[in-house]
Amino acid sequence: KQYSVNALRFAHHLSNTLKADLVVMNVYDIPPIRVSTTRPTKQIKKFAYEEHVAILKAYCSKNLGNERNMSNVRTEVIENVSIANAIISKSKELMVDMILIGMKDEHSER
Repeated sequence: KQYSVNALRFAHHLSNTLKADLVVMNVYDIPPIRVSTTRPTKQIKKFAYEEHVAILKAYCSKNLGNERNMSNVRTEVIENVSIANAIISKSKELMVDMILIGMKDEHSER
């Protein structure tokens, strides 16, 4: 977990130094649901998206500080089975100049 926090803080510092925007991205996947549910798939996807948005914004706020410190920070949450494909696709769409990746290991908290 600390590695991803360090990467986020480094990216934030670098973006401030370069006077650039920082896009913090989270890619997630919804595993297939193998049990019966009364909720439609569209609603499940909407709730998952909203949850990931809230988690990412809280993560950035916790690790970067107040709103003033985050004036150049934007968050992007993407549902995709392939993390690499999501990053490549969004990077092309946004025409980014640099990509820094911070990862957590399988035993880390969010």
